[in-house]
Amino acid sequence: MEIMELIDRAEALVGASTKVPLAQKRMINTEDMLDLIDQMRVAVPQDIKEASQVLQKRDSVINQALSQAKGILAAAEEEARIKVRESSITRDAEGHAGQIIAEAERKAGNIIAMAEKQAQARRQDADKYALQVLRDMDARLGSALEEVQGGIELLEKGQRSREGAREEARA
Repeated sequence: MEIMELIDRAEALVGASTKVPLAQKRMINTEDMLDLIDQMRVAVPQDIKEASQVLQKRDSVINQALSQAKGILAAAEEEARIKVRESSITRDAEGHAGQIIAEAERKAGNIIAMAEKQAQARRQDADKYALQVLRDMDARLGSALEEVQGGIELLEKGQRSREGAREEARA
């Protein structure tokens, strides 16, 4: 289950909880909230795993670009060797081979640079996403936890004052 769905469920749990009269507090079913928090703990690693998969895809793109660049370079070198053998004017062939190699190196450099930019962008997007999810979860869980703690404190105060009233009535 996606972390955002779990956060929405936590928000719904707070919304569906019983409001404490005369207070800005709500009583939340602790078991339901703890179950939801456990599910969130499981979901966050899944989101991180998905971000890791994005990084693996980036590495695959870079490796593919390097492989293509090597292929282009090898093809250019082979073409240059053939030209030298076939041509009676070796200087012209060498000059042309140099141009082919330079073009292949330029193309390979462009492919690698583009792949690295894409990988960097994906890595930054993955980092931004993970950070945003964690910040959002922190804010929502912090708010829910404050409400739960406030409800507990309010109930404990009420229980203590009722117990004190019973003891005074007995005395």
